[in-house]
Amino acid sequence: MAFKLKFERMDIMFYYSITIQFAKADAPKFTEITKLINDAIEVYNAKSLMAANPKQIVEKNIRDNMTLEVILESTQELQESMASKALRVFSSYLIDEGVENNLSSYITGKRLFKMIPSKLEGYLGNPRDEDNSAKENRAIYAKQVNYLNEQLKDFNSLESVDEKLNAIYEKLLKLENERA
Repeated sequence: MAFKLKFERMDIMFYYSITIQFAKADAPKFTEITKLINDAIEVYNAKSLMAANPKQIVEKNIRDNMTLEVILESTQELQESMASKALRVFSSYLIDEGVENNLSSYITGKRLFKMIPSKLEGYLGNPRDEDNSAKENRAIYAKQVNYLNEQLKDFNSLESVDEKLNAIYEKLLKLENERA
């Protein structure tokens, strides 16, 4: 399954292959935790939309039971050696105590994974189709983020406190009328 979302306003994208293995030898096989990995990718991609340098995990490949490869797409060039640091939100989700079947018990030396990043030149993406619900969800997230960014830009362009308070009041009235 590919996790693809194109950034509409960006022309040049940078791609990185990141090979991931657990730091601890007794960790589960990647084939056994596919749903958890897919959920972590969805969370990562949704949260990353709001970052100063949006990044997306656009592809995942379980090479073998102990090796996962992800393709990271970035709107800005990253230092190759630092590309794996961009996956902190991904790893944080996987060890979050509030996440069912989290992997926090597999942390060793403050690390869950060993990661090896490499920059991809001329990456054209995965030709496989992604599942429609994932596509639709990402399209909805992208529209919502774009809408909220536009609203914030409009709000920040208001000069005085009175203008800002009036804008807030108008939004509240609109919401109240929509509920009725």
